Amino acid sequence: MFELKTGVIGLLSLCLLLSAVTSTKVVIINDLHIDPYFDPVEVVQNDCRGPNPLKLLNLTDVDFAPYGRFGCDVPSNLISMLMKKIREFCGVPDVILASGDYAAHDIAAKRGVAQPHYELLTSIITQAFDQYISTFNTSVLIPTIGNNDVKFHYEFPRTPEDSEEYYGYLYDLWFNHALGNRNYTKKEEVKATIMKGGYFTYEYSANLTFVSVNTLYFSVKNEQFNSTVSNEQLDWLESLLRDSDQNRRFVINMHVFPGMYNPGSRQQFWLDEFTTRFNTIMKTYGSKVSLLNGAHTHISDVRASWTEQSSTNEGGFLKGESTQKVPYYANFVSPSISPVFLNNPGFSSFDIDESTGRVTNVTAYFFELDQTYNTTNHGLSFHSVNYEAEFGIKEWSPMEIFNFMNRAQQDDELFKKFLVLKLGYRLDQQEAALQVYKNLNMIDFDNHNKVYWCFFQFMDSQDYDACVAA
Repeated sequence: MFELKTGVIGLLSLCLLLSAVTSTKVVIINDLHIDPYFDPVEVVQNDCRGPNPLKLLNLTDVDFAPYGRFGCDVPSNLISMLMKKIREFCGVPDVILASGDYAAHDIAAKRGVAQPHYELLTSIITQAFDQYISTFNTSVLIPTIGNNDVKFHYEFPRTPEDSEEYYGYLYDLWFNHALGNRNYTKKEEVKATIMKGGYFTYEYSANLTFVSVNTLYFSVKNEQFNSTVSNEQLDWLESLLRDSDQNRRFVINMHVFPGMYNPGSRQQFWLDEFTTRFNTIMKTYGSKVSLLNGAHTHISDVRASWTEQSSTNEGGFLKGESTQKVPYYANFVSPSISPVFLNNPGFSSFDIDESTGRVTNVTAYFFELDQTYNTTNHGLSFHSVNYEAEFGIKEWSPMEIFNFMNRAQQDDELFKKFLVLKLGYRLDQQEAALQVYKNLNMIDFDNHNKVYWCFFQFMDSQDYDACVAA
């Protein structure tokens, strides 16, 4: 774990030193949750604005939090500071994955009061992209839509008029206003799919394509709403992977990723029919996907899915059939800027070789928020977590993540280290970090952390439920 402090970083940052000369540098920034009402002197028990749904336990609060506080969404000055620090650490990246949830929780409108909230919502989204564009004016932006970025929370636009207004606004912001995207030669193709459902593809080079998926169309929160876009988007994704050249590799960016979660209670992210369809696509074409990035949970994570394959041993003492687990899919969950789940604000980066699609140097960077409490006269403390140095994940692949899972399941100390560091805490804060997970009922070492390892591995709800029940 590297310590990064203002005034200590030299001309070459760690992020730049790790990047190979021929690689494309990608930075992931998500879950900004900019709160225009943030009050640095309002206590967390009021969630800075209203009752805190997390019912946080054993949380030490402070009188003054100029850059934000654990359990709350963030002020705009934290965003502007972090953007400058990202540039200081990583330079101007070639590509930025902006993975959704730009606006604070509860800004997305409740029905009956849509227009005033919607105007505020779009102003916050515009503010977020102004920060991206002014700080990284040449970077290609691959944005996606979060559940807090729409007129009604979690809901995709349901009328042609709403679709035209909302998706037209996003297209103009993402591909006319964003300098790095403005001259893309296939903007008309991008516009067609954004206007249809808020998704698009960006052919970055001869062998590398970035894909933005609008996962609101698959969400269990939208079960009551029917849309042809849901299956059309999966048809589009499948044909994109199926019909591409064998040498082409893809990076897929989304906000709400498929799978299960259990922060206190069972959560299912996508409807079964869409999860099953996506899972089938990954089993068939996942070898072309270099990295799939999701966001939404705020706490960083890694996941790997596998299938059992039979093999026949014709010789030796062990004749007959046997099975082995073959991983086919790996999901990176990038850390969030908002510290609402008691995580330190973070962002991540990786390098990708354009010719091979090989992803290396997966690294997360975290701002030590508590160091800014009750003072304005302070240095800004950061630290980084390199996944190869800390967890032995040399490159991003389903097999590497699957092997890490096997090691962490057998080694409680490695698993504890993983839990601490992915929350953005230092290793000397292990007790406080593990308490966060315990408060959310996410870990149980007496029961071998079964629930955690079940949602780590299984995307389909039936597979997850069977794993928990076993």
